[in-house]
Amino acid sequence: MSERADIDTGEPIEALASLREEPVPGLLERVRAGIERRTLTSQVTNLVFQAGLAVILEFLELVFQLLQGRESEPENPGESE
Repeated sequence: MSERADIDTGEPIEALASLREEPVPGLLERVRAGIERRTLTSQVTNLVFQAGLAVILEFLELVFQLLQGRESEPENPGESE
């Protein structure tokens, strides 16, 4: 942000120069905090969905492995040939 403050934008337009008001103190910090809050919320939401999807996929994999294991077991495991 300091790089943008160093840029020379030239003289203000005379008609608009009289309309210029100083921003309220802390405006930049409030704007930055709002942006960071939304970014954090987005990242947390993304993490929750990805983690939830990974858990569901692991459970499905476990269920399919259990079903495949039951299909390959002999019907009478106590009897010997």
